[in-house]
Amino acid sequence: MNVIVAMDSFKGSLTALQACEAVKKGLSVALDGTFSLIPMGDGGEGTAECMAAACGGKMVFETVPDLFGREKRCGYADLGNGVAVIETAMAAGIADLKPEERDVLRASTYGVGFQIRRAMDLGYKKIIVGLGGSATTDGGLGALQALGVVFYDKNGKKIPDGAGGGVLQEIVRAEKGDLKIPLDCEIVYACDVTNPYYGLTGAAHVYGPQKGADPDTVLLLDEGLRSFAKVLAECFGGDISEVPGAGAAGGLCGGLLAALGGTVRSGFDILAEASLLEEKIASADFVITGEGKTDGQTAFGKLPCRLGEMAKKYGVPAILISGSVASSAEDLYEHGIAALFDTVPSPMSLDSAIGYAAENLEFTAKNVGNLISKLL
Repeated sequence: MNVIVAMDSFKGSLTALQACEAVKKGLSVALDGTFSLIPMGDGGEGTAECMAAACGGKMVFETVPDLFGREKRCGYADLGNGVAVIETAMAAGIADLKPEERDVLRASTYGVGFQIRRAMDLGYKKIIVGLGGSATTDGGLGALQALGVVFYDKNGKKIPDGAGGGVLQEIVRAEKGDLKIPLDCEIVYACDVTNPYYGLTGAAHVYGPQKGADPDTVLLLDEGLRSFAKVLAECFGGDISEVPGAGAAGGLCGGLLAALGGTVRSGFDILAEASLLEEKIASADFVITGEGKTDGQTAFGKLPCRLGEMAKKYGVPAILISGSVASSAEDLYEHGIAALFDTVPSPMSLDSAIGYAAENLEFTAKNVGNLISKLL
């Protein structure tokens, strides 16, 4: 039997690779066969590690400023052949923050820009920027500052480096400063959302609340993004505000697009190509996928949905095992997912579910394996 195990991360508890290993451990109790582990990431947390695993690359660690300017060890993936993968969730991620630590008005993408600039200086010819899992809504302000762009308020005063989304409305002018873009460097943004830069479906309104923004703060950030988009257009030319995906990572995608150009691509597609995922699924007997939380949003192109559709194309049953599964997730049946399982065996607190995530995932996978063995 040939089983593909392609799990996303369980945010706050398991990396994608750890989730794959837990599933394999559980399945192998009941099933004999080959288990191909393909840890998945769609641009968010774990994407760099997944890309390194898929391409035989390596993780390289460096000290960068985090979203509040503190020093933090962050990794990027060196895939060889001059390709680097930088993950926004490393330097500006939400996973490391407790709810009370979230401060979307102060949080900055400076560290992400710091890593991009260093990658350019090191001579990488292709830089893939994973956009997802951020705690920021600064429109890319911090990243652009790290890349050398200088911003000013109405009094001609320079905006401090690392300022967060709370200052966007104060900015009236930008200068390219010492921004240098190597002519032979390709920039690709790995992103699986299509939100515009601002507006009711933009970065602030859709993702601001989960980053700690109350209704008034959401409105403040949205107005800031509208204003900042005009400043970027005046400095770099072109309007990125309506570009699909510009609102990803709190508008980081739009800010980088304005200054650096580049291409927005599906994070899933990038990783699927690198790992030869479709080719492997075509010859598989079963596909196991899952994530920390599966709900109605998953059917709108999230990773398990894309995997299910790929498996359906080849008539391969796909089974989802996630930390929690909402009733609204039943839409996934229309996208190739044959069965939905959650991993919580009994009522427990969120802290307990996170703490026992690996054990619960392994136990559920063992039961799924038992079921498959009885059906064969």
